[in-house]
Amino acid sequence: MPDHSNGSHLASLRQDEEARYRDLEQQIQADKERFHKEEQERCTEIARQRCTNMMIPLTQREEILVQNALDAEGKTVRGLTGCKHMLQSSMLSLKDGKWLGDEICSYMLKLLLEREQVMCNDNPTKKRSSFHPSFFYTKITNVGHLTESGTYKFENVVSWSGKGHEGDIFSLDKLFVPINQDERHWLVVVVFFDQKRIQVFDSLCVGNGSKESQDVFRYIQDEHRRKHGTELPQKEGWVILTSKETTPRQTNSELLNKCIHSIDVFCLSHIHYFGLAAWDCGLFMILTCDFLSLNLPLIFKQSDVAHCRKRTVLSIILHQLNV
Repeated sequence: MPDHSNGSHLASLRQDEEARYRDLEQQIQADKERFHKEEQERCTEIARQRCTNMMIPLTQREEILVQNALDAEGKTVRGLTGCKHMLQSSMLSLKDGKWLGDEICSYMLKLLLEREQVMCNDNPTKKRSSFHPSFFYTKITNVGHLTESGTYKFENVVSWSGKGHEGDIFSLDKLFVPINQDERHWLVVVVFFDQKRIQVFDSLCVGNGSKESQDVFRYIQDEHRRKHGTELPQKEGWVILTSKETTPRQTNSELLNKCIHSIDVFCLSHIHYFGLAAWDCGLFMILTCDFLSLNLPLIFKQSDVAHCRKRTVLSIILHQLNV
């Protein structure tokens, strides 16, 4: 009779080897999940600490600096570190109950970009994030044109679309595109290159942001053709998300919330003119860029944002992030 003992032994060895591989794969997966959970907990704790720091009262010296900047009527405000002059009309938009203008938002995004550069210099392995200026979306959608306002025009930004990130946005971790909607509301569209995801962050969620996100996606594709001469790889695999429930919301107006929940189109279109506490959207936008660029969860809320106006004034005066 044939001897099957050797074959049985080999089969047993194979089964043992497969079992060891399965155990190893399960252990690797468990380690990845544990690391991911620990990293999430670490980032959440950092985010909580940042929210706590936002609530710390200013020192007497800081209060004086802020008050002097906000009271300098008819003058320009010059940063203590020699940064450029800031128009007083722009600084006044940082007073309570005022809507932030383009100059303030652009300046804060510039500070975030400078922080990115410092962090990448300190850690050469870190992938850089970048922040387009607030007029980028206005430029690429031809806002203000006599006959084609709102029409997508890639050629409007070709000459400078590569600035700030070595001329290639596809080397970035994230790209932040702030959007000023009709000079009455701020939101931001964020491109997550590694995840092939484009997401809208809107503190009011007055719309789904589909046009803005599609315009940004179209820009990404056109820029890839311009820079690399080919179509965007795996274009069909990209995901576009509107503002999720996890996006920090403005909650400082009962009437505003009623308008949002009732989908009152007329009310929503006149939020700025009615003064319905919609003025914090610029601060929400800046903090969203701040937290996401550091890979922190967006756990800040209305009460945190309300304390950021004075710290934003300090950031401009000192040319150093203070929020």
